[in-house]
Amino acid sequence: MRPMTRFGFGTNNAAEVARPTLCLVGMAAQRRPGALRPDTLLRPFLYNVQLSYPTAEMRCPVADSAVAIAADIQRTKLESFLGRKGSILIKVFHDLGALSGTYASGLELSTLRLFEPGNEQNCTEGIQILVRPGDREQGHTSFLDLDEVESLIAGLAYMTSCIAQSQGYRGDYTEMIFSTRGDFSVGFYLDQGKAQAFVKSAYDRVFIAPGTLPQLGSLLQAGKAHLVSTSVVRTA
Repeated sequence: MRPMTRFGFGTNNAAEVARPTLCLVGMAAQRRPGALRPDTLLRPFLYNVQLSYPTAEMRCPVADSAVAIAADIQRTKLESFLGRKGSILIKVFHDLGALSGTYASGLELSTLRLFEPGNEQNCTEGIQILVRPGDREQGHTSFLDLDEVESLIAGLAYMTSCIAQSQGYRGDYTEMIFSTRGDFSVGFYLDQGKAQAFVKSAYDRVFIAPGTLPQLGSLLQAGKAHLVSTSVVRTA
């Protein structure tokens, strides 16, 4: 069996897709529980791709195991800076916008700059993403370092292309997930001919329309452009 053969992935350059981690998880009830093997068909096209085939009883629309298969979660530069003690920390935010999910859920994005007074040249920059499962829930915030943004944008474009090519796909339940250096992940799954996209920050997840993925990419692109084109206001 060759999962997702209808996709026709079009690149052999893994660098064009995603750097941190891009996982693809396919599920089939006839496989042994917990069976795991590399897929020889997709291996040339994706960076760090693995396929998992649990039983139908283990099936989950957004498999937490898919994130566990990815590289161990590391601390971002932004998180490391926020963890500093014993000094003044300056935070500069710039709102990028919000995207809506199902059932009053959504995510909010803003750029974030961190630095100490008089030490603006060592500013740490990136994007803050708040994932809110519902309008009455606090949600969870993830951080994306500036050097990760382009990879995530490329990953979103790749997923959007795959969804477009998957029209009419009736094969096994399949997920594609991009995980960042921190605890943020985004992806989609195919089930019975339907594509459903999602984002996740730690244990908070939001389901979004597949058409929202390129919108998320646009907000990330705007955030990167803002950080690159504007300078930090000196405080001393």
